[in-house]
Amino acid sequence: MNFKAEDLSEIVLESLRSIFSSRIADSEFSTSMKILGLQYKGVTGNVEVLDSLDLVEIVANIESKIMQHKGIDVQIVTEELLTKGMTVFDSVETITEYILEMLQSNNE
Repeated sequence: MNFKAEDLSEIVLESLRSIFSSRIADSEFSTSMKILGLQYKGVTGNVEVLDSLDLVEIVANIESKIMQHKGIDVQIVTEELLTKGMTVFDSVETITEYILEMLQSNNE
């Protein structure tokens, strides 16, 4: 499988944009964007911090977009993720690296 980090970063960013585009300025979306601790404007207008439900939505959206763009059925939440901990979701870069590692190890 030929999957470039840049392609995957774009998929992760596209997922984040689809969820948060009305709540976060477009200029804040970048490959160095922090995910854990992400603050955004909530539906009430108050500043909210990313919570576990947001994270579930992000994961499901990324998995769906990988399938849509690459035709690969991937499950991001695995036992390996549980051993690595939440640091995988620190930023767009770290989630991209984790998914690439996972895809490469599944291919071996």
